[in-house]
Amino acid sequence: MSTHEGVDLVSEAQRDGYPVYAETTPHYLTFTEDVYTRPDGHYYLCSPPLRKQKDIDQLWKGFRFGCPTFTGTDHASFPLIDKEKFLEKKNGQLIPNFTKVANGVPGIEVRLPILLNGVREGKLRMTDLVRIFSANAARIFGLYPRKGVIEIGSDADLVVIDPNREKILSARTLHMHVDYCLYEGMKVIGYPIMTILRGRILVEDEKLFGDPGSGKFLKREIDPIVLKNSYWL
Repeated sequence: MSTHEGVDLVSEAQRDGYPVYAETTPHYLTFTEDVYTRPDGHYYLCSPPLRKQKDIDQLWKGFRFGCPTFTGTDHASFPLIDKEKFLEKKNGQLIPNFTKVANGVPGIEVRLPILLNGVREGKLRMTDLVRIFSANAARIFGLYPRKGVIEIGSDADLVVIDPNREKILSARTLHMHVDYCLYEGMKVIGYPIMTILRGRILVEDEKLFGDPGSGKFLKREIDPIVLKNSYWL
């Protein structure tokens, strides 16, 4: 979801009792279509395209009443060599052609910091963040209550954050295996310092302690109750 009209339409459907859920991503919460006028504007090519400030404002506002329902990233880790294929020869000259650009942007590592910034700026409550970052996704995709909640019998999957940690986002310091960063130079306050997987430390202070093969496949099944009720939004 990228538009204020989308927020209004889905919210109306939810109020009428329809099982409709919507996802948005950090780049739709951060950048406007103005970036396309920059020399590196082709780095931001994604579908749907980036929108206007009024759309960003409505997406942030919508989190408080259940739409968008959760956040993802639509992560696309294309290297710059694929993003730079926007020039083609025509009449002996090199001209821009956006259809040559690899479509999609990276964002999986910045999703939580962008949302934490939203909390600090008063756009989001911490309880909203937990819902849209974890709990709602687990419910919609049939992983709840094994995932998405802290209780007896659930997997001990936890992310520990330092709400006061400051970090400058940069391709040099992030770990997404991408040689550029849409958020290059952006300062965020609030950052994850530890990730725990099933009770074991997986990442601490940006160092990986996981072992290959430690992941587990989970067969998912959506609880029909989730599709009939919106009490958890």
